[in-house]
Amino acid sequence: MNQRIKELAEQAKLNPVLLLQHWGTNDALTDSEQESLERIEKFAELIVRECAQFIFVLDAEPVSHKSAARMLQEHFGVK
Repeated sequence: MNQRIKELAEQAKLNPVLLLQHWGTNDALTDSEQESLERIEKFAELIVRECAQFIFVLDAEPVSHKSAARMLQEHFGVK
């Protein structure tokens, strides 16, 4: 997990990431916490891939009057 994803996970107060930040090592996490951390990492990866695919489609098609940022927010239902 890169630093930016860690920062966002901390902002979301995701417990495994907060524990990792506190202990500074995965070794201090329980197996369950480690599995949760891996799921968070996978979730972040899937979101980034979805964003990249969305941008790829925008690059290939004429863009409407909406900004790419607005379209991406609507794509994910974020206001």
